[in-house]
Amino acid sequence: MFKPTFAAILPLLLAAPFSAHAQPITAADLLSHMKVLADDSYEGRKPGTAGGKRTEAYLIAAFARMGLQPGAAHGLWRQPVDIVERHLESFTATWRAGRKATMLDGGIAWLGRQSKIGFDRAPVIFAGHGTAEELDGRDLKGAVLLTLQGPVPANRRRLDTAALAARGAVGVVSILTAKEDWAKYRAYWLEDEAYILGSSPIAEGILSSAEAGALLGMAGLSLDALRSQAAAPGFRAVKVKADVSLNLNTGVRPLDTANIVAKVPGSGRADEAVIFLSHWDHLGICRPEGAADRICNGAVDNASGTAILLETARRIAAGPRPDRSIYFIATTAEEMGLLGADALGAAPPVAKERIVAALNLDTTAIGPAGLPVAILGRGNHPAIDKVVDEEARKIGRKIDTDTEANVMITRQDGWALAKRGVPTIMATGSISDMNLLRSYLGGTYHKPDDDIAHATELEGAVEDANLHVALARALADPSRLPSP
Repeated sequence: MFKPTFAAILPLLLAAPFSAHAQPITAADLLSHMKVLADDSYEGRKPGTAGGKRTEAYLIAAFARMGLQPGAAHGLWRQPVDIVERHLESFTATWRAGRKATMLDGGIAWLGRQSKIGFDRAPVIFAGHGTAEELDGRDLKGAVLLTLQGPVPANRRRLDTAALAARGAVGVVSILTAKEDWAKYRAYWLEDEAYILGSSPIAEGILSSAEAGALLGMAGLSLDALRSQAAAPGFRAVKVKADVSLNLNTGVRPLDTANIVAKVPGSGRADEAVIFLSHWDHLGICRPEGAADRICNGAVDNASGTAILLETARRIAAGPRPDRSIYFIATTAEEMGLLGADALGAAPPVAKERIVAALNLDTTAIGPAGLPVAILGRGNHPAIDKVVDEEARKIGRKIDTDTEANVMITRQDGWALAKRGVPTIMATGSISDMNLLRSYLGGTYHKPDDDIAHATELEGAVEDANLHVALARALADPSRLPSP
């Protein structure tokens, strides 16, 4: 594997001038970045690690040499994202139902978002799937909610922990399905997890199906009957004749990480913006000591998307100034739950009402040339769809007009902007063939094999890259995409 050191790379970045001409992007262009970002010396680009810092430095040096300007607040390249990683230290918990009481020390696990959380005799509510409809009108102040793991029934919307905490809940515990292997799921759930600092002070837990059945039985209820009731239309949360006491200690560790924000200022409507984003992070050292390959390099996911981001930025910076400002943002902590993009959505570089379009780049290097262009989010923003289709046809690409890929819309960074009302899409050939995508997801995805040695399919990514250069110019032109 190609193993340059960062000390060797940075001088080259600063010394080697980029072309002043907007030549078409080539596979060699993309590979030049992917070989660096997916190199073992970057240790899988996990935020808060030496490899994460190295990645940030590489991106800043590249953007600076390309002629872009810092785009974060106060004229900086970095938009810090206040992330905390947590792990369970200890807990004691008691369940009481009438005159019966039992210690909760098996079949249950807890995590907090603060170092210490405690409550005494909190009332218990069976909340079904924890949706707004099921909890409508229910007083949650001081309560612990029991919710069901699994898909939410149609036309219902599950509330997140922040929304539950805002309504006064002190805990939420997910009851696993009977099919889940408790020991394996507990180990997975208790792995170090990250969240944004300042998140809700609520205790979160998981409960095995067997343990839940026993506890609810102490309160005179049947878990099977409650599951059936929760599946029926019109179900409303049920008060359980029981209470829970908890003392929870969670270890928390802050991570030093950031989104990297670069911009090409607009020459006319500079207060309006087009945003391109791509997450720079991956999973880091993902296998135990002694494994043949311990590093999840993330060549496809997402060194490939970040390479397109950089090469698109290079060509836009080298060309005529766009009418609107164009931002190129490499986000952190996507693999931790879209945390970097969520921080970006909460504090965008321009007012969100002035963002005319945002395009995400993720997992692009999985398909050959000639794939039609699909849009994740097609139909949500017809004016943007129209520009994408026009520019794709100009360079000889076919169009995939179905919306099959939209099922994945919440699994990528663009969702953090879209849910806040920013018109956001992903345009790529890699989602036009869902079987191709499933093959990748079932193969090297999130494994050490997602490295340069296996990521050889770049021709489709090259077509996507050149499409994004065209889209940057078109979407920044108010005559092509009118202002909102």
